[in-house]
Amino acid sequence: MHINGFNLVDKSTQRPSQLHPYQVDAVTKALGMSVQDRRRFMFFNMGTGTGKSVVSTAGAVELFNRGEIDVALVFTLKTVKPDFRRFIEQATTLSVKQVEGTKARRRKLYESGAQIFVLNYEKMRASIDYSFLADVVRG
Repeated sequence: MHINGFNLVDKSTQRPSQLHPYQVDAVTKALGMSVQDRRRFMFFNMGTGTGKSVVSTAGAVELFNRGEIDVALVFTLKTVKPDFRRFIEQATTLSVKQVEGTKARRRKLYESGAQIFVLNYEKMRASIDYSFLADVVRG
């Protein structure tokens, strides 16, 4: 599977790498669901270390390539945010912001025009950042 703008690198050898067959299958199924059902939300529930970050990033890049999305929200644990952001920066040419800090700083980040936002699960709560996020994805 080739996805323009997605370049996977093997961590141990620093050489170009490819998706594993089960990851190709996951991306293919997710992209098929997107086209068939016009779904705008994808959820991967695979085991630890199976490449959910790789699969979701590859799928997002392809959806950007197709013009089907213009923003992606990545919800993850606080401890994983920096690694996920770095992976996206290394594997893609998409603009990515790691969302954290005060409410005012987070609002500025949401208004930055980035294509991907990496943030904590709880930021979707109505009492936290829901109104800002709703503006980001509106339309």
